[in-house]
Amino acid sequence: PLFLFLLEVPIVYITSNRTIRAPFRSKVKITALVQINSGFPNVTQTKWQMLRNGIETDIDITESRYNGTTTDLFNPMLVINDVNFHQDNGSAFQLAAYNSAGWRRSFNVSKVFVIPGIFIHPSIHISLSLSLSLSLSLFAFN
Repeated sequence: PLFLFLLEVPIVYITSNRTIRAPFRSKVKITALVQINSGFPNVTQTKWQMLRNGIETDIDITESRYNGTTTDLFNPMLVINDVNFHQDNGSAFQLAAYNSAGWRRSFNVSKVFVIPGIFIHPSIHISLSLSLSLSLSLFAFN
């Protein structure tokens, strides 16, 4: 039956934190784990995907913005270089794995939030913080 066949798809988990807070222009590393039960068809392909504003997009890890692997079929990794607000802030990342029974997306995602800062040099990052000082003077008149 079709129902039993669908159960043979890979089991995929994101092993990185579910929420990643990354300084502006830093690198983010996301890892995953792919499992199959004994006797299930072998995993033959994995792909990383970005979820942003309800749109799912496959990630081309050959782009300079990304490093990582889809050839390690059981412990794939994605590195996002130079995270920024426009492309990454609020985006969720997941892994999909394929075997002859079909595709399965990870049960969980890692969501990236970019921390504001001033970028001076690749090895120097200054975080911005806001502090407010309030001085109050009381006067009594006779």
